[in-house]
Amino acid sequence: MIFPFAIMAADASLRVVRGAEAFIGPDGTQHPAGALNVWSAADLESLCPGWRVLPLVEPPAPALPVIGETAALTADGAAVAVTWLTAPPPGAGEAAAALARARAEACQRVDAEAEALRARFLTPGSGQAMSYLIKAQEARAVLAGGGAAPILTALLGIELDPATGAPAASLERLAAIVDAEAGRWQAAEAGIDAARRGAKIRIAAAPGPAEVAALFPVAWPG
Repeated sequence: MIFPFAIMAADASLRVVRGAEAFIGPDGTQHPAGALNVWSAADLESLCPGWRVLPLVEPPAPALPVIGETAALTADGAAVAVTWLTAPPPGAGEAAAALARARAEACQRVDAEAEALRARFLTPGSGQAMSYLIKAQEARAVLAGGGAAPILTALLGIELDPATGAPAASLERLAAIVDAEAGRWQAAEAGIDAARRGAKIRIAAAPGPAEVAALFPVAWPG
């Protein structure tokens, strides 16, 4: 036998043989390593029914350390091709970790900048956000012709009318002021969130920390 070579069993499984080694034939017979030094391919196929000896096709040795191999029958079925499995290049793990950190920090920066822009229109806080939402709902209900508006009612005599500088004269006027403010916020948030989401998508696609850094400054809406 000329090493290396491949054996294809009756079930189409493949085995790469690179040197003399003891082996068990398909009928369960134990054969010594020396057998492969004296047998021919025809001998092996005759004494191990169902086995087929095939030449091995190997690519040039890779530059990186080989940690394993895979074997597959060639398209014409006349040989077995080997693909090397190589270790990742030195520093690959550190590079991946650095990219992950850069992406995470960039996403945090984007969120912080978006929140700073929102603060121009809203007072931060989850409870305050809920208050804005309820007031906007109450304003729409009042302008639609009815509905309870306990928060707006409590603000009568307190909330100023930007047109006069004095407290809003009626619940309907207060509702109109709140509804207009909600509309301005909605338009502003559309631009802010589109810029925020677009920045995060580009961060996720950036191939390295330098490319992540180059995505700043974000083009926030004016």
